[in-house]
Amino acid sequence: MNLSDDISLVSVVLFIASGILLFLLAFLFAKRQIMRFALKSARRPHVNIGSDAPASVLSQVKSAINEQRPKVSTSRTLLLHDNAGPHKARDTTQSLRELGIQVLPHPAYSLDLAPCDFWFLPILKDWLAGRKFDSTQGLAKAVNSELQTIPEEDNQGILWKWQIRLKRCIESQ
Repeated sequence: MNLSDDISLVSVVLFIASGILLFLLAFLFAKRQIMRFALKSARRPHVNIGSDAPASVLSQVKSAINEQRPKVSTSRTLLLHDNAGPHKARDTTQSLRELGIQVLPHPAYSLDLAPCDFWFLPILKDWLAGRKFDSTQGLAKAVNSELQTIPEEDNQGILWKWQIRLKRCIESQ
């Protein structure tokens, strides 16, 4: 074999490898799309809640809080949600005002300031590590039961830690 044969052999191998890579990428994309469709269709009945969210949904949430935590006063309800378009829409903000719900200003996204990112998701990630579920319903049920085991004191403690993180962020500016 001479040098030109080696180069053509390398070219053939690279061509085959690139074809296999393209096939794998197409397969992964198709699998992802199928999974997205399957997950969407599994979540029935589906109700969109966006900028046209009815005030009745928000009032149902408030009444559910009153039912589940009767000792907690909802006369001064605070809500923290992100700056997504539906959350800032006129209909949503008007409904929140009518229900007397005060919206807290949302800081710019930061892993240091998002309670889910620095507290909840690491706990859930550790708990889910190595576990397998037969269905999305099984996963949802397992996550829900795990959430029920988190002591209320931990939830309250995280709010204090979150306030400290917010203060540190403000002081560093």
